[in-house]
Amino acid sequence: MATRVNPIRRLRRLALAVLLGAWTLGAFSQSLPSEYQVKAAYLFNFAKYLEWPAGAFASPQAPLTLCVSGRDPFGGALAAYERRTVQSRELRVRRGVGLDDLRGCHMLFLAESEERNVKQILRAAASLPIITVSDIDGFTEAGGTIGLVEADERVQFEINLASAQRAGVKVNSQLMRVARNTRGKGQ
Repeated sequence: MATRVNPIRRLRRLALAVLLGAWTLGAFSQSLPSEYQVKAAYLFNFAKYLEWPAGAFASPQAPLTLCVSGRDPFGGALAAYERRTVQSRELRVRRGVGLDDLRGCHMLFLAESEERNVKQILRAAASLPIITVSDIDGFTEAGGTIGLVEADERVQFEINLASAQRAGVKVNSQLMRVARNTRGKGQ
């Protein structure tokens, strides 16, 4: 039987790991970041190490769009990154994205509320240049691209290279080196 870790202690360790890791923003407010503030920082930083195919954007000035499917767990955490520049593109966030709204998304976060729809959403996204990300258990095994996992009392991530390859998106080797686990073939 697993032992329960005090949630405050877990958050403190999570915050320390982020502050000491390569994924920090540089300056958080004086309070500890929430789990989804940390995950929002990961999403923003993932975009720095991904290369979408030329046809993924409507124009050279088109924004990079991060879509959230399901009940948005981020609260205001993604607002800190909205309209910031990543790879010479402005980051935009679209919430409440469903199966019919996937076009125009470059990254798609599947919230836990979408767990029962994961396979259907991944099938719909498979033919599009979309990096799928989620913190749903077993996400990369199910065919998702990046799975956010809690291990060693901190947020880490796994990468499914075969999923990225199907989407036509190249994953920088620096991102692969810091991943907890990488599955699928390299690019």
